[in-house]
Amino acid sequence: MPFYQKRGEIPNKRHIQFRDNSGNLYWEELISREGFSHMYSNVYHIHPPTGVEAVGQFKKKELIATDKTHRHHHIRTANLDSNGDAISSRIPLFFNSDVVISKAHVNESMDSLYRN
Repeated sequence: MPFYQKRGEIPNKRHIQFRDNSGNLYWEELISREGFSHMYSNVYHIHPPTGVEAVGQFKKKELIATDKTHRHHHIRTANLDSNGDAISSRIPLFFNSDVVISKAHVNESMDSLYRN
């Protein structure tokens, strides 16, 4: 059974627009040690908890669509050569207009923080 503790002013519902008396938006952040199926904290900030310092160069992956009939596939991802960091090792497997599903074997660390 989850238990809730309240510190300060928070909205009655979680994950909604929450504004101060002047109409400024509070920034929501979820903090957890074990994912969001376990205990987590829902924290609200006056300023965004993270900021983008720079956007580096990137190489766009070319996605090639096919008109073939959809069928079941056995994707042997262990056989794909996808070594590198969290960005460069990605190999797109499936995609549509909303999402790209990729596989990555990350074996290099990055000098900077990456966030989805």
